[in-house]
Amino acid sequence: MATLKGSTDLGERLDPESLREVMLRYFEAMRAAIEEHGGRVEKYIGDAVNVAARLEQAAPHGALLGDLTYRLVRDCVEAEPVEPLALKGKSEPVPANVSQRAC
Repeated sequence: MATLKGSTDLGERLDPESLREVMLRYFEAMRAAIEEHGGRVEKYIGDAVNVAARLEQAAPHGALLGDLTYRLVRDCVEAEPVEPLALKGKSEPVPANVSQRAC
């Protein structure tokens, strides 16, 4: 297993297109080095996954939805905003909504 230390911070400083380009270059270089030594890459896991896992751990009941997820499903769920959450690896509190139930 390998991790790119500081990728969360990098993601907060770069626009999405620039971040994607940097990450694609990194993944290609790492994949080539790993395969050169007989290894293989099973999967890449991004920061969206890390934030989701941390929201899940912080959920008191129901489900905590990140701001982007809530905007995508707001017509299908009943949810209320909660105080922004201080999540490991994030420099700023993360806006969230607690889902009471699906419509």
